Formats: sequence, C-alpha cells, structure tokens
Amino acid sequence: MYDRDYTNYTTEELLDWNSTLMNDNQTVIVQCYGWIYDQSIFVSTAMSKFDLVCSKEDLVPLISTLFMSRVWEPLPALIFGVLSIASGFSVLVLPETLGESLFETMEEAETFN
Repeated sequence: MYDRDYTNYTTEELLDWNSTLMNDNQTVIVQCYGWIYDQSIFVSTAMSKFDLVCSKEDLVPLISTLFMSRVWEPLPALIFGVLSIASGFSVLVLPETLGESLFETMEEAETFN
C-alpha cells in the first residue's frame, strides 16, 4: 500500500487510476493494516468481518467456496462427480503404456511378463 492521501483524488480519478502517471518518486510503501468499510448499505459482510485485504487476501477463495456450498449444496458433489467420471473414463480410454505398443492379440497379452 502506498503512503498517499487518497482523499485528494476524485472518484473519477480513482476509477481511472493510472499508476504510472500518478507515481512519483516520493511515494513510500507502507504496511497495510486494513480498510475502513462503508456501512451505509450493509452493516457487516464477510469482507468487513474477516478484513480480507492486505495479508489476508488469500482467504477470499475460501469464503467464496463456503458461500457457494451454502447457496447450492449439491455443487461439490456435482463437481467432484464429474471429475471422477472424467478421470475414470480417461484411464480406460487412454492406457499408460510407457512408450510400448499395445498388444494386438490376447495371446500376446497372456505371454507378457
């Protein structure tokens, strides 16, 4: 995070942010300790409760996964079911031969060591 007073910028400047144009050599990078959230619409959200910014931003996929598991409970079973069917089918269709050719007859397969 940069040590900048962001209140000096308009909303349009913040939305159309070009860091190369606004970057000066006097900008210092400081430790991020969290954000102050606007609570005019929602008093508490997952982002504000767990403060999922700065060093905790890698928890966002976890929160999204937990949310989706509550919204549609069959989703994990569907995802893992499709993956297991696809992997099982690929094992049957694409055998691992380690560069050797497959057997042409059953007699060749039976005499294989």
